[in-house]
Amino acid sequence: MISRTHRIRLVPNKTQEDFLRRACGCARYAYNWAVATWDEQYRNGLKPSAYSIKKLWSENKPDWAYESPKDAPLNAILNLGKGFANFFTGRAEHPHFHKKGYNESFTVNNDKIVIKGKQIRLPLIGWIRMREELRFSGKVCSATITYDAGQWHVSIPVMIDEDVTPPNDSVVGVDVGIKVLAIASDGTVCPNEKYFKKNTKKLKRLQRSLSRKQRKSANRQKALVKLQKFNRRLTNRRNDSIHKFTSNLAKNHGTAVIETLDVRSMGKDKEGEARKDLKWLRCLLQDTAMKEVHRQLLYKMSNVELAPKYYASSKTCSRCGHKKETLGMDERTYRCDECGLILDRDFNAAINLSKMRWATPCEACGVPKGL
Repeated sequence: MISRTHRIRLVPNKTQEDFLRRACGCARYAYNWAVATWDEQYRNGLKPSAYSIKKLWSENKPDWAYESPKDAPLNAILNLGKGFANFFTGRAEHPHFHKKGYNESFTVNNDKIVIKGKQIRLPLIGWIRMREELRFSGKVCSATITYDAGQWHVSIPVMIDEDVTPPNDSVVGVDVGIKVLAIASDGTVCPNEKYFKKNTKKLKRLQRSLSRKQRKSANRQKALVKLQKFNRRLTNRRNDSIHKFTSNLAKNHGTAVIETLDVRSMGKDKEGEARKDLKWLRCLLQDTAMKEVHRQLLYKMSNVELAPKYYASSKTCSRCGHKKETLGMDERTYRCDECGLILDRDFNAAINLSKMRWATPCEACGVPKGL
């Protein structure tokens, strides 16, 4: 049994859209209330948990919360518990308050939803039309409704019976970078189209237009939707290339070896402060999707292994194993001083990763620390 998720666009009417917005607001309010309550209990010497906070919410929730599905605020609090678990283990920052109008969503459990053809029934809301039918047959786990750039979508994870046996025993190394989004040791390349750099002027114009609008006005909301649509279009184009790249690797290889990267520290000094002379590097990193490449490999590949954090995959020769002392960032071609190998820098690193059989098995629960 494996999980597959299908994201489908919803077509609600005005009444249903009001209910959906109300449910998103209830989930956001419960999440922010839980963050404040958690921090207050922690300062008072208590040991809060998601279940204790959830019980406290059930006893003290406001009357208007009954107008939204019961699972919306409860699942938001459970998500906060996962956020604090990642924070205490060093995988994420301290959970912050959610802002209205950004990343609006709520989740309903599988026992509260019914799917029939191109319709889904949600509690207190009723049947809502979907743009397409669910492609996967199996046990529906939940339904997460999201609002972004003027559109409503539902994400439905389904447990299906599928053979998870690797297609073969081949191992592929995957190196992510800036020149190309990713390159595999079998020669497959995911190009970097640099959508952010090519559309910087238009992005600045939309952001400037948003900042000039009066807060809480209808014109500001319209400007925000335009900006969100533009960002979503860039993200979709980038993700499309990554999906094609990772799906091809998953079909042809059984194991992928990836790097353990600390993207946040790139362009910073030892004290964690941003270096002014590396501003260009941070701008280029905004056009990459290193985390997204690794995230997709983690759930698509049958087996994923992690190379050590400080393994010099770029400095090591993939033919003789000679390691260079220094390798400048402007050196895009690797030239070995021992055997005379001349090879693309990123492709050389991918080959070194594919040969690493002593890498650490990666848990399928999330992205490595630092990404």
